[in-house]
Amino acid sequence: MAFYGKQLESLANGVNINMTNLTLPAVLKNKKPYSALGKIEAKKIKPLLVDTLNLNKDIPEADIYYYKTDDACLILNSSKRKKPFYYISKLWSMGKGSGTKGLQKAVVQSLKDKETKGRIFLDAENMTKKSSPAGFYYKLGFRFQEKKKNKAFENWLQNGGNRENAPQDTGLMYLPQKNIVHCLTYGKPIDESICILSNLKSYLTKL
Repeated sequence: MAFYGKQLESLANGVNINMTNLTLPAVLKNKKPYSALGKIEAKKIKPLLVDTLNLNKDIPEADIYYYKTDDACLILNSSKRKKPFYYISKLWSMGKGSGTKGLQKAVVQSLKDKETKGRIFLDAENMTKKSSPAGFYYKLGFRFQEKKKNKAFENWLQNGGNRENAPQDTGLMYLPQKNIVHCLTYGKPIDESICILSNLKSYLTKL
């Protein structure tokens, strides 16, 4: 599992998404490495843990609202028109894991849309007046446009990423192209991550 973890982390953090980087170990029956996104069919991958592929069935649906737009004002851009993107205007967690699941669904829809190709924005606003949700979004790969804010969250994450001492910055965040894979596989078991990437292969290779 450590092998898969390193491969996924490398894939997620790479500047370019190289779909040949993710390979299964050469301990399969024929002793040959296969591309997890090519010759190996997702349905033939044996789960590493019992029922790992069914974990998401127990996760409730988040209260989320997002839509496609080219309104530059939403992303604080002076241009009147911008390349189309998805904008998440509301995301409320309805239970553990629901926020992540809802966010990943929105990213997948943006990724599959030939006009948006994974471009997605949101406003990390402190709606509860208790704490900023930016730490949650940062862990899933979203970033601020301001380098200073990103550096603060980077340091926070390197020091444990505890919610209690998370920076309270708010504002517009977006998902960099290089972090799409990380976002889609965040919190998921390795075998399920491979299935997800396999199903999205054609979209990821076009980025």
